[in-house]
Amino acid sequence: MLRAFTAATWTSDISASTIRLDQNANGNLLGLADFNGFVYVFTGASAIASVTVDSSSTLVPTSVSATSNSIFINYAGLGRLGQSSTLLNVAFVPVPEPTTAALLGLGLCALASRRPRPHGLIREGKAAG
Repeated sequence: MLRAFTAATWTSDISASTIRLDQNANGNLLGLADFNGFVYVFTGASAIASVTVDSSSTLVPTSVSATSNSIFINYAGLGRLGQSSTLLNVAFVPVPEPTTAALLGLGLCALASRRPRPHGLIREGKAAG
């Protein structure tokens, strides 16, 4: 689910591969606690492979981390700033197309059916050898 939000001095815009956070006014950031920031939880999306801070960001978070379905953006310890933005590049784990999975399954079945047969067995009434 992709959507944007606006908080008192923050705007967030989420696309298929980026998250952009804009601080729109002068003021304190979120405070000085161990974690002061945003948590994004994705449902119904592919697993998150990686998250990086884009070099065009004018506000670099204290830390950014991710799990398979969540992104944590921490601004703890940062002070007063004017208008600034954070741009995150998000990569998701690719999901194979259904036809790719079907072809892989057929290939495995073909390999399994071609297993070597033991030698020295009697077939159709004839001795092997």
